[in-house]
Amino acid sequence: MKRYLLLTFCIWCSFSSHVSAANMESVQTFLSQYAKSANENDQTGPALSRLYLQSFLTITPTALDDIQLNKLFRALDIVSFYTNDRDATTKLKSVAEELARRKELKPWQNLRVAEALASARLNDRLEEFAAKHPSRSDILSVPDADHIERALHTEKSQAIWTEKFRFPPGGFLIVVGDPRCHFTVSAAEEFGKDPELSKMLNTRSKWVIPQVRGLTMSLLTQWNSAHEPFRMSVVHLEKQWPEITDWATPTFYFYRDGVLVEQQIGWHGPRRLQDIVDGLKRVGLDVRNQN
Repeated sequence: MKRYLLLTFCIWCSFSSHVSAANMESVQTFLSQYAKSANENDQTGPALSRLYLQSFLTITPTALDDIQLNKLFRALDIVSFYTNDRDATTKLKSVAEELARRKELKPWQNLRVAEALASARLNDRLEEFAAKHPSRSDILSVPDADHIERALHTEKSQAIWTEKFRFPPGGFLIVVGDPRCHFTVSAAEEFGKDPELSKMLNTRSKWVIPQVRGLTMSLLTQWNSAHEPFRMSVVHLEKQWPEITDWATPTFYFYRDGVLVEQQIGWHGPRRLQDIVDGLKRVGLDVRNQN
């Protein structure tokens, strides 16, 4: 019986090593393709990440040497960054824990994992990881709201409140932005110079931050203090907004009665202002003729 169990264990180890070795080839291929796309300024990161994600999940971290383990960490870090996939982010955490067991976990890797867990909304795993591997304490971890349709996290008096977003009747603008994005800042500044547009957007727009890494309470409060008519809320899960296909910042989504009518991607300076005014008019919001 013992001989049988030993043989079974050896066969399992051999199979596991073979699977890990085979999939490590996919890790190297992925990293090479990603580096090439980055050098060519090719925006294929999200597609590459989705293509290779599943093959990375079957790799056993304990079966790898240190070099392989760090390569797997890099690959999963990229995949988690682009997809916020919870399985990939959990796998990233397990790789980091194996690195820590070997006393090879670097501070920057520790921080990447904490930010990834927060961005993927894995609060329990973030708390567990942070307890063993403390890093920055100002990472914004929003409350669990998977069960709330179109959940938004709003800052009020330096506290986070969670609410279900509902479109009002008529025209409405959703602005996808990031307080660290230069073009988002420029757009808000130009909007603020136009009293009629600011008045309209104060009640007919919602500025939202997608699932991004590195968001802190201070970033959120500073933006909201500086841009009062365009206060930002944090999207809980991007998949709760299925009609939004591009979370690049800034992107402007024009709705009528909750139905997406038009989108405008990017900010091209003050000349973009008229595009926004025209888009609002097409959904029934006439900026220049308000009652």
